[in-house]
Amino acid sequence: EDLDNSNTAIVLADESLLFPVLHNLPSTIKKLNVTIGSPLKNTTLFAFVEALFKMQIYAEKHQNNAYYYKDIISVIEHPYFSKFADADEVLSFKRFIIKDNIVFISKIILDASFKKSELSNIFDIWKEPEDALSCISRLIEDLKLFLVGVDASIESEVLITFYNCWTILNNLLVENNFGIELKTLQIVMQQLVAKETIPFKGEPLKGVQLMGILESRTLDFRNV
Repeated sequence: EDLDNSNTAIVLADESLLFPVLHNLPSTIKKLNVTIGSPLKNTTLFAFVEALFKMQIYAEKHQNNAYYYKDIISVIEHPYFSKFADADEVLSFKRFIIKDNIVFISKIILDASFKKSELSNIFDIWKEPEDALSCISRLIEDLKLFLVGVDASIESEVLITFYNCWTILNNLLVENNFGIELKTLQIVMQQLVAKETIPFKGEPLKGVQLMGILESRTLDFRNV
């Protein structure tokens, strides 16, 4: 009853704890009002995009059309990768590269290892910034399909905010038509994302109230 009647507040001393809390709330909490704007740079989606950039930049640096095994492991062990990949294929691929002690992995090996997985163009080599823009745009479109029918989920809010950032970046490059390196593209993306926060919305008079220290001033709750 207290959960439904807005008598309970969760106050976070550290706002970076927002996503771990949101992902681990018990199912008994049906309604939630979040009054913290969370930075986009702290999200799982942004971490996945950063892992893809790191993998591609290292491959470009060595110019051997292959990916470093540690970068590949970071990508395939990421929670977002599991949305596209077959779990058995991920496991057998990890066993394969450990058993054969493979350091650099080509796209041919990756395509052969993930035949069942719907990876589209995640492992395509980025030779130009346009390739990066195309790959991430396709990734966003694929992620939208997983969120169809999911009402007001955390992931949908994150995806919308990131999509807006990525559209700005895409338009900047198309309009100005100047050539840049992948590393520069990554830095520009990081600067754009650093300014963005995800505006969560909810009903302030119903459900559990989730807030930071500053938002808790002058408020009174039965359970904190």
